[in-house]
Amino acid sequence: MVIYIGAPDYSERIGAVVESALGEEVKSVKDSYEQAHRTFTVSTTGGDVVVRFCHKGKNEERFRSAPAALSLVSSVPTPDLIRFDGTKSVVPEQFMITSYEEGQVLEMHGTPDFRYIPEHRRKSLSKDVGRKLGVLHRENKMESFGRLTYNDGEAAVDSRDSWAELYLEILKEEQLAQMSKPFQDLVPTLETWLENHISFLDTRCSPCIVHQDLKPDNMIVGDRDVNSIVDWERAISGHPELDLFTTDSRLFSRLTDSAARKYRPYMYRGYFDERDLQTGWKTRREFYLLLKTVEAMWTFSGWSDNLDNAVAVEKHLRRTLDNEMDHVETLM
Repeated sequence: MVIYIGAPDYSERIGAVVESALGEEVKSVKDSYEQAHRTFTVSTTGGDVVVRFCHKGKNEERFRSAPAALSLVSSVPTPDLIRFDGTKSVVPEQFMITSYEEGQVLEMHGTPDFRYIPEHRRKSLSKDVGRKLGVLHRENKMESFGRLTYNDGEAAVDSRDSWAELYLEILKEEQLAQMSKPFQDLVPTLETWLENHISFLDTRCSPCIVHQDLKPDNMIVGDRDVNSIVDWERAISGHPELDLFTTDSRLFSRLTDSAARKYRPYMYRGYFDERDLQTGWKTRREFYLLLKTVEAMWTFSGWSDNLDNAVAVEKHLRRTLDNEMDHVETLM
């Protein structure tokens, strides 16, 4: 008897893809309840695997980035890519099977659980996150900036002429096109401002694979080290500064300001142990911090529902964005 935890609607599909890819039978299934894709931890007669289905058509291009990245990256620990199928011949969705990674997800009810682990472990994990990013960027150079694609078992890059061109395209397709309703009036102004200023982020830097979404629930950790980096669906051939500064904000964003100031230097120390940043990186970081505010506006509808002071938070974000835009302009 197969045990299903939260996955009755996908039971037949899971059985079909496991039989097709592995030739094994399903023993139990646990739903991981991810929003972007349907993700399940599946115990088979041969062991445990993770099965993902791309159940939203708009995410199919991004879904292909994960097998591309997993097939290219060997310098940092990642899940093994067991099977990717984009043909929809087995089930009516693209699917991917990867190895199951042992360890702890560094999250507790949506909050990084630094508070629940010893001091030495907080420091060592922060440093190892930086170290893993530094190794990823140093060892996975690419020939051009662009989106990762995966077809017929081969990874490739859909190239762009510059980092600024690629990043502006991503911002327009995601943050601006899908902006939360309270901030949609700002989209024309933001689009014009970004078009006029995003070249500020271009440097003479070799493109490399960047994860673009490294946060506590995308890391499997051990006692002191990161055992595996997972969920590569947003990976691109991009600029390493995006990855470092985005990880900075996502890793420490839910900690108190004092705690973030305490552990952030360990992450940067780990990164600088592996590679250097270009001159002017602290200035460019201010631009990426502005885009963190834009991201908060983009996702506002998803995280503000239970806020008693949502209107006040909305006003605060607007003021913050105005101030950050003025500040960044003074740095150029």
